[in-house]
Amino acid sequence: MSNGGFMSHALACELSNRIAAIASVTGSIDKDRMPFCDPQHNTPVMQIHGTADETVPYDGNFEFLPVDSVVSYWVKQNHCDATPEFTEVRILLPSIYVLLNIMFTVVAIKTHMWNYLKL
Repeated sequence: MSNGGFMSHALACELSNRIAAIASVTGSIDKDRMPFCDPQHNTPVMQIHGTADETVPYDGNFEFLPVDSVVSYWVKQNHCDATPEFTEVRILLPSIYVLLNIMFTVVAIKTHMWNYLKL
């Protein structure tokens, strides 16, 4: 989670010749790393983030980008349609946004943890 999510984005940005796809849970991209983000190919991304996460705020902070900005970056980088396709999955998560090469899951929870979900 979070640190691994940040690392996933960094690897996709800076070592894309070795990274095929990433999944980030509660991660973002550090603002100071963004200028160095230069993937050499389309990189499928799965981003899972709670809208009320207080540890890694969904809207970002002075240190890292808002989650919407991260997703928008990958949508543009991967030449995806900017109009999301919505699929409701009530058993596990409230909604999943699928953007061709990007899957973006938003969970309206206050906790930084996601393993509390019950099947």
